[in-house]
Amino acid sequence: MITAILRVLSSLKLAIFSLVGLFIIVLAGTLLQIEYGLYYTQNLVFYSWMIWVDIAEGIRVPVFPGGLFFGSLLGINLAVVSIKKHYFSWKKGGILLIHWGLVVLLLGAVIQLAITQESMMRLVQNEPQFYSESQRELELVLIDTSHSDTDTEFSILFSELSQGDTVSLGPVDIQVKKRAIHSEMKPYTPEPDHARRGVARRWQFESRPIPKGDDVAYFSALELDVFQNDKSLGTWVVSLEVPQVQPLDYASDDLLIQIRPKRWYNPYSLTLEKFQNEQYLGTTVPKHYASTIHLENPITQENRQILVYMNHPLRYLGKTYYQASFEPSETVSILQVAQNPIWSVPYIASLIMSLGLIWQFGVGFYGFFKKGRRK
Repeated sequence: MITAILRVLSSLKLAIFSLVGLFIIVLAGTLLQIEYGLYYTQNLVFYSWMIWVDIAEGIRVPVFPGGLFFGSLLGINLAVVSIKKHYFSWKKGGILLIHWGLVVLLLGAVIQLAITQESMMRLVQNEPQFYSESQRELELVLIDTSHSDTDTEFSILFSELSQGDTVSLGPVDIQVKKRAIHSEMKPYTPEPDHARRGVARRWQFESRPIPKGDDVAYFSALELDVFQNDKSLGTWVVSLEVPQVQPLDYASDDLLIQIRPKRWYNPYSLTLEKFQNEQYLGTTVPKHYASTIHLENPITQENRQILVYMNHPLRYLGKTYYQASFEPSETVSILQVAQNPIWSVPYIASLIMSLGLIWQFGVGFYGFFKKGRRK
């Protein structure tokens, strides 16, 4: 049984099947990206085990294996072939390195997908910033402001909430009455409901089809029943379309509730001191722009000035800050933040494969040279 499985996993047919599947995935992803944008296409086609398509509201069907499926098959095939074909020899050592270099590359891509974090940091001139925000992930957050020196935040990802769920968030329990990934706010027209609080007194939301594309905005929303010690604190509506925090009628308004982009907090602050924007002569097209940033870390006692510009990022405590954009006022700079602990894996994999190619070429050249000398 095991022998039969190994025979299938190490077969050339499986390798060709995986490569053809990856070719189809790349082709389909390239075409879909034109209409749906990079982010949606990546998650639908490349970063999935199976491609699902909506054929009706609430009905999804699988249509084709995804990039993770074919990539995993190819990685397993290369690993099994390397062991089964006995490449542990001087003459075949190069082939072994080539195979395992590709395995490391594929494995690194899967791990990177799971652990890499990407976010944006908006720096307003002369205002310290301690956190960056996700462009795609949202969170429902409860903020306890009862302490004079610090605020305590309790949060849960929007993606982890479903209609009908009841979750604990700090000192309160929250029941999700209604949920929409994309919505439109409309005036609340029924008779006044004293149970509805905050924004919910004047507004309600209706679900809308999810827009596709990289530059489109969508407004997620929740309708919630909030309880504290089994006592109702009312019905609340939180939405990205109405993004302000809302005080709960509890403990003298010390509790605030909000839906917002997911945040990652840092133990240090970055402050924009100066923004430079050079434009091509006679146009408004940016030629070069850079941010002079002040970094302050009270833990390490660091206090220094840094210049961040295109292709010259700030690397600090496992995070990389790239100059991404700016606002027209030129008093706001936008940095892209990437946290990728295994950023070096593709370079290591490429080095392993390069050594394998050099090794195999060297062995072949040596054999050819040796055979020529005999003649």
